[in-house]
Amino acid sequence: MDQSISHREAYIITGFGLTVSRQDNGKESHTIVGVEYIEIAVKQFFDENKLSYKTKPVPEIDGDVYENEENHIKIYCGDYFKFGPTLETNFDGVWDRGGLEAVLIDERGKYTDIMKSVMKRGAPCVTEVPDRPVGEGPPFNLTVNEITHLYDLKAPPEKVDYDPASEILKSMNVDGMFYYYYKINS
Repeated sequence: MDQSISHREAYIITGFGLTVSRQDNGKESHTIVGVEYIEIAVKQFFDENKLSYKTKPVPEIDGDVYENEENHIKIYCGDYFKFGPTLETNFDGVWDRGGLEAVLIDERGKYTDIMKSVMKRGAPCVTEVPDRPVGEGPPFNLTVNEITHLYDLKAPPEKVDYDPASEILKSMNVDGMFYYYYKINS
């Protein structure tokens, strides 16, 4: 997200997972909103970063929101497919940490429709995609052509980085992680 960070912007992170740290998410003046399905991942994020949080029920997603107002962090824990602009909108950027490749292939269009509905036009995005053999999964293989099609991009996303896989990822037949950068047009 370094290519897009400026003062006091709001970012959404999907597939929050267990490994995101507060330092990965920009300056403290940014608002960070996560969407995650697994409650233990949300709680571990706050615990590992030594952040207190309050929870409130969010019936719209059949879940809760975990919030640390002091650090401008809010993580929705519930059904991503029920998330949308009635809860949050006008995000300045997105870091998709494997959410798109984790959903069932026939649900990817719905996933990206939700993402497009909460983003500002022209918002920068970074999507992490595992380098794995085609047909392996879940999570499922995701190609540059699929990202281009799903987000209605005029040009393919730019590959901006590649990290070799950790031992845990190697055990899941992943060689590394590609990072693609693009801007949402719609």
